[in-house]
Amino acid sequence: MQIDEFKIHEVTQRYADETEGAVHQVTQKATIEKIRRLEREKEELELELLDIRVHEDRQKREAEKSLISPNSNIIALKARERKKNTDEDFVYEEVKKKTKTGKELFMDVDDLKSQEDERQKTKLRKLKANAEVAMLLSRESWMAIETLWNTADMSTEVWSSKDELMHVTAHDIQTLLFESALSTRCVDAYMNILMQQHVDQQPTFILETQQAKSFVFPSFFVRKLIADYINSDSKSSAGKGIENTVHIERCSPQQPDGFVECGVVVIFLMKQYLMNQERSKVISIEECRKTRAEMIHAFLGDQSKSSTSKVPQPVQKLKQIAESSKALKLQSKQYQLRVRQGPKIK
Repeated sequence: MQIDEFKIHEVTQRYADETEGAVHQVTQKATIEKIRRLEREKEELELELLDIRVHEDRQKREAEKSLISPNSNIIALKARERKKNTDEDFVYEEVKKKTKTGKELFMDVDDLKSQEDERQKTKLRKLKANAEVAMLLSRESWMAIETLWNTADMSTEVWSSKDELMHVTAHDIQTLLFESALSTRCVDAYMNILMQQHVDQQPTFILETQQAKSFVFPSFFVRKLIADYINSDSKSSAGKGIENTVHIERCSPQQPDGFVECGVVVIFLMKQYLMNQERSKVISIEECRKTRAEMIHAFLGDQSKSSTSKVPQPVQKLKQIAESSKALKLQSKQYQLRVRQGPKIK
């Protein structure tokens, strides 16, 4: 009996020793891991403190540099009176330059979302069916404009050239409709349409390759108009050989103050040249409005005006363009949000 009790005690003691050793090993391992983690945190804090000290030292040195006065040459250069290069034939308005502050020079990434929301809220102006230009439009073009106003915003693209290099947006249609100043993009786009319609009148050259290619000079008529209507004194050639002589025409159309039809006048004169008509000396506001209506017809896809429009069926196609534009904006917004948030840590 005593022998059995001794064996039981021996086995129990051995199990207790093994259990205590295992617990001690686990506890020791956890303690070592905790020490390592604390050491890493300590190193990170030391690096942050070092960065803060370096930044403070750099700011202090920059402040000391700004207090140093420039030398006498720089002071004299800044104080020197500068001569303005002006022309007696022109009136120059004084423009006050506003210096941007430090906050205005940089953009906060977190403000991008609010700025995007503000741009999306920018809507087109309220339509007026009794506007002068609107009364010159066809019923189909007016229906296309109404659909555009209901489904799109200012940045919606309604026309593009065949090479996708020129684009016209809903904002350009708005400037045409409400008789505002046209953008250079809008003028160039309509010139492109005119060039396609009168391609037979343009100077071309053909490359005799396996597949003959014909090249057109779209700027030919623009240069011709400049030569016909330039209102300036002739300049000396400064000894350089110039073969083409520019004939100056003194009686060229002049624009009154506040006139916004510059681009429309260029288009009107361009069409006269293409149709071999005598160039006008006086252009009425009715003719400008008619030209605006013709441009809207061409951009919105009247078959009789242009075949380069992206909306051959205005009402149906504009809905598709508006939906695709909204989808692209949503994708862009989601991408910028992912960029700001950074990659996900698993």
